Amino acid sequence: MTKGLIYRENMEQNSGILVSLTKDNKLYLLFEDLADCYFKCGYILWQYIIDQNGDPRISDLWPIPTIFLMRQAIELELKAKICKKREEKGGSKKKLSQKLNKHDLVTLWKYYLAQVGIEEKSTWLFNYLKSINSVDANSTIFRYLYEGELWKNRKENTLYLDNFHFAEGMIKAYEILKSGVALEEKPAISDSFFMKGDWQEALCYLSYPTKTSKFLIEGEYEKSITGYQEVSDFIYKCNNFDKKEYPLMFLLRNTLELQLKYFIYRFCGQDSTNNRESHTHNLEKLWLLIKDETIEKFSDLRSSIDDVTKFVKRFNELDNNGERFRYPVDKSLSYKINKEYNLSGVINDARNTVEFFEYLDFRYDKFLEKE
Repeated sequence: MTKGLIYRENMEQNSGILVSLTKDNKLYLLFEDLADCYFKCGYILWQYIIDQNGDPRISDLWPIPTIFLMRQAIELELKAKICKKREEKGGSKKKLSQKLNKHDLVTLWKYYLAQVGIEEKSTWLFNYLKSINSVDANSTIFRYLYEGELWKNRKENTLYLDNFHFAEGMIKAYEILKSGVALEEKPAISDSFFMKGDWQEALCYLSYPTKTSKFLIEGEYEKSITGYQEVSDFIYKCNNFDKKEYPLMFLLRNTLELQLKYFIYRFCGQDSTNNRESHTHNLEKLWLLIKDETIEKFSDLRSSIDDVTKFVKRFNELDNNGERFRYPVDKSLSYKINKEYNLSGVINDARNTVEFFEYLDFRYDKFLEKE
């Protein structure tokens, strides 16, 4: 039995994987375990991406969800260190929750340095965390590619990014955090999070769609969805490591959220961007925005639509804001899952629902051709 997150495989056929959280008072162990879960997924994905030798499909589509997994690992590890130091020194739970409710990596790092009494200096790690913050201070960019700071004040609307540099820097940052030593260490790699590559190298290519072009916006939405979908499928089928359920659940849930927002845009067009309800992370609310129109257009899919409605409601009860599988506790530091929960059924249903929306996209294209 591991400390913190417990993963136990029930050996009975088709019983699935039971996941629970201990009632361990050592909160930092929960954050440490979950950080390792996210890091392992990200590390294996980076290995695969780099091994494909610039395959344009993998290079374009897979880095975005992979970068998020690694960024999440770094954030969780920072929070683990803050929790551990607080447990050693004691202190208010309310104050701790206020610190942990931030996603800003620099703020978390500064708070940790203050806890251990180390003067803030311009180290490689500090500069690297600042560089991440400059494009993704709130942990949103690599979940929803066209929200946030990435494209602000940027003259060009295309980027070619060096995947090897991403992998090398994020792995090094995590290793330094895990080691807890060598704050003055200066790795022989750049402390810049972003590094542009030559377009001829077929690296990660990103483009910002113009608001006037519905076609371009749909195309870039599809890229994000396909990347998350393919990465989640790869992790699902990957058998060379354990403790992947939490990151996998996040990947599947984010795929579904992106798909629902994509269809809201397809059905409603530019008007959807002005609809406050479409900006929610609540899957059930998003589905209800398009459910009736889906039934109207595709009445022959009514049985599948009913299944999707039931599953979205079920998944939303488990995670109604996209945070349950990103963090081991909620904002008040209460345990999010305090009983054993069979995730295998949810994972299989989520994968089936993702496939349904993929098919719905095909059907909608055919529908438009007839009009």
